[in-house]
Amino acid sequence: FAPLSSPSWAPVNNNNGQTLGSSAGFASLGVQDLISTTINVTGTSTLKNLTVTEGVAVTGNLTVSGTTSITGSITGIDSLTTPIIIGGTTTTSDLTFKTTTAAGASGADMHFLVGNNGGTEALTILNSGYVGIGTASPTHALYVQASDANGPVWFQNDRPNASNSGALVLYKHNTAGNGSAGIGTNIGFVTDNDTGTAVVTSRVSGIFSDATTGAEKGALTFDTALAGS
Repeated sequence: FAPLSSPSWAPVNNNNGQTLGSSAGFASLGVQDLISTTINVTGTSTLKNLTVTEGVAVTGNLTVSGTTSITGSITGIDSLTTPIIIGGTTTTSDLTFKTTTAAGASGADMHFLVGNNGGTEALTILNSGYVGIGTASPTHALYVQASDANGPVWFQNDRPNASNSGALVLYKHNTAGNGSAGIGTNIGFVTDNDTGTAVVTSRVSGIFSDATTGAEKGALTFDTALAGS
């Protein structure tokens, strides 16, 4: 195979099994009106612009320096480097992230990496739906962990001149029935004991003393641990 001195533009017939760049001898190749339902790339390919109306299957690396427009699916890519991902062009366009097309078991997690070459795992979403910020192993629906001296969480409400606009709202939703006296929600304070076991030391609870509609009364209670309970 001798290098082509300049691209030769010619239509390629539909699904005729053409192979492009199968030999290292090809220096350049121009194809106009390529009609095919699948483009398979093996090895490393560098393109300026890529527009595909079906799907792309890549074994190796695919580099596009310009605009990439694919209506369909991309499979077989080990990694994708791009500064921005856009879900669509309409005001109601969605952007969906999915870890796997399989059933999804423990380990099918989503990881968001930042820092030096992605050396810091900033946020993790486990297959269970648990979200961890600062931890890769959250054990609650939302688990925030940090060693910052200012604390891991800061709540701030910038709504001006508004009453009842707290920065944090705790809502106890009784899915087993209606509310009643003594039912509410709480904030627990936990620390490690002398063996390193996390123990609730105290609790502040907001509860109903009377849950009668139109006559509701609330109470704030304070509890501390005593003799291990």
